[in-house]
Order: sequence, then C-alpha cells, then structure tokens
Amino acid sequence: MTETTEELEDRVVAALKAKSMTREQAVAEFQKAGWTQGLALDFVSVIVDGRGE
Repeated sequence: MTETTEELEDRVVAALKAKSMTREQAVAEFQKAGWTQGLALDFVSVIVDGRGE
C-alpha cells in the first residue's frame, strides 16, 4: 500500500519533532514523493522554525 500525502506529512513531522530526522532527510522524503525542492524546503521550515504560524 502506498503512503498518502497526509500520512507522509504526519510521519515526517513526527520524526522532525522527535529530532530523529534531519531537515535534509525530510526534504529528501518529500522529494521522493514528488514534491519540488522548494515546496519541501518551505514545508520543513514551517515545521521546524514555526515560520508562518
């Protein structure tokens, strides 16, 4: 079964918050799922830095 976008986001966000995944690993995970690098970087920045909240 393939992972949905929501499941991917939940898994990566949880790993980032637990500090078990680096920013670079998170961006790579999103890019493997077809996200552009810019979108992945922006999403990870919002999660890690709280930017945009």
